[in-house]
Amino acid sequence: MKKLTYLFLTVLIVACSSDDSSNEQSNNAQFVGSWENVFEDEDPNNSDTLVIEFNADGTGSESETFNGETFSNGTFSWSSTNTTITVSYDDGSVYPDGQMYSAEYDFLTVDQVKFTIDEQGEVNEVIFDRID
Repeated sequence: MKKLTYLFLTVLIVACSSDDSSNEQSNNAQFVGSWENVFEDEDPNNSDTLVIEFNADGTGSESETFNGETFSNGTFSWSSTNTTITVSYDDGSVYPDGQMYSAEYDFLTVDQVKFTIDEQGEVNEVIFDRID
């Protein structure tokens, strides 16, 4: 159940497609590097970690550590505008090939980014920390 919840959080990070052509400027350089979100269970000694790697060439990968084991969630292509990041999964390992997700983002600091997803009126926020 926890794995399913964690996978749901992963999708929330990049879910909700939007088309905002007024934000043509790319801000990809801000995202380049490794980012981590720690999902803590009711047991404080048991936490899951999601790591997303954004490469400068617009590619990336995602992995998850669950019960001490690390799993690859796949690779993706990505781009961003002033307010939105868009991710398209490439290999179908967890998400369908070509599945595209978008999310609004806000850098809280240079090392912390908040993704805000408004999915059918339900707003969710997920914060990632840079781990380079």
